[in-house]
Formats: sequence, C-alpha cells, structure tokens
Amino acid sequence: MRKELDTSIEYARLGIKTDPNSLEAHLALVRGLSVRPDDLLKADAALRELLAKYPKTSAAHSAAGVVALAHQDSVAARKAFSRALELNPDNIEALGGLTALDFSARRVAEARARVESRLAATATPSVELILLTAKVYAASRDAAKTEAMLRRLVDTDPSNLEAYNLLGQFYIATRKLDAAKAEFTLIAEREPKAVTAHTMLGFLAQATGDVDGAKKAYEAAVKANPRAGAASNNLAWLYATTGGNLDTALMLAQAVESP
Repeated sequence: MRKELDTSIEYARLGIKTDPNSLEAHLALVRGLSVRPDDLLKADAALRELLAKYPKTSAAHSAAGVVALAHQDSVAARKAFSRALELNPDNIEALGGLTALDFSARRVAEARARVESRLAATATPSVELILLTAKVYAASRDAAKTEAMLRRLVDTDPSNLEAYNLLGQFYIATRKLDAAKAEFTLIAEREPKAVTAHTMLGFLAQATGDVDGAKKAYEAAVKANPRAGAASNNLAWLYATTGGNLDTALMLAQAVESP
C-alpha cells in the first residue's frame, strides 16, 4: 500500500524460506511481483510454483487472474477468476475481477446479475461483498440501489471509514445533502445511541465545512459507543488540526488502533 514493493517482496520471500508451505507468503510474493512490469516474468515463475502447490485453492487462481490482468490478457484473467469462483463462490477478489472485466467489455447487465446472485445466495454478506455491489450499482448509475447498498454497508460496519466517505460523496453528487441531514437528524433524535446516524451527520457536516457541527456529531457517536472507529478517527483528526484537546485526540486515535 505504501509502494514499498521491494520490502514487500523481501518479506514474502523470507516468509516462504521460513515456511515453504505458507499459502499467504506465496500469495504475497505473486502479488508483489505483479505490480511492476519489469517483475512480471518473476511473477509468472512464482505463480507457477503457487499453482503447483495449491492447484485447488481459490486464492491461487484469483492471484493468477491478477497476474493475467498485469499482462493485459483479459481472456486468461477471466478464465482464472472463473475457476477461483468455482472453488470458492465467496472469493471477493475473483468476483471483483470478473466484474471489472465485464464493465470493461460493456457487459454491465452480466456484472450486476453476478453480484446480485452472490448477494442473494449469501445469508450474511461480507462487508466486501456489499461494497462491491454498491460500486457496481454506482457504475451502472442506479442511484436508488447505490444509496440503499451504501446505507446497508454503514449499518453492517459502523466503523468503516470508506463506507461513510462513499455515502457522503453520493449525497454530494446527487445533491441530497439537506435531505440526508434531515433524515439522519430524525434518526439520531429518535435513537440517541444510533452511532451510524451521528457519524453520518458528522461526515455531512464536515463535507459542508461545518467543523463545529462535525465535532458535535462525532462526539455524540463516541459518547454512544467509545469504540465507534470512524467517528473516533475523524474526531481525533479534527481536534488535532482545528483546535481541541490534543490529549483527547491522542486518546481517540489510540482507541481506534487498539484491538
């Protein structure tokens, strides 16, 4: 994530040396080598070793899809991601890879059908699956379903910063800030411990430059639940950058990081 690819590759190789049968280490090496064009031949070699060791492991085949995409081979990528889903229908990397390939080929209906089918078949969808579905709806310009899925996302994972950011961006793009603020205000008044509502009010206030309003909303969220990660994170940042108790900011930041 920090673009320290050489360090990433070094640690992956050390992991393999320490435990030659570590699936995670082999996957990390393949993914690290697949980023830079100059490393792709090495990625191919690492991938062959990975598939030889784990021929029936979904993650190995989705890694093959990632390498194929790096080679700009959409046919091989589709084949690899499809095999990964056969082995594990819940493999989000493979599902996302096929979805991206569908959109690039303008097969929007197929992309939607695939993620909707997976969502319907999953009793308790993961945060990653809900997020992917929301992005598919957004890419296909279905505003109503995009909003519904993003709201489901923040309800499922109230500490997910990306979920609040995406929902806030959606309200800004669709010019629904006032309506959203009114609705979440009613929810917060009706349910004072509704962390999601208070956090969303903080994001909406922050988006419009209302720093004091954002602080007040985040404070209400943290009061309702001291482990409210998204609210604690943003409140700590506001205290540190716009004036506030730095000791409290540090405490909030540490609360987010602690297990």
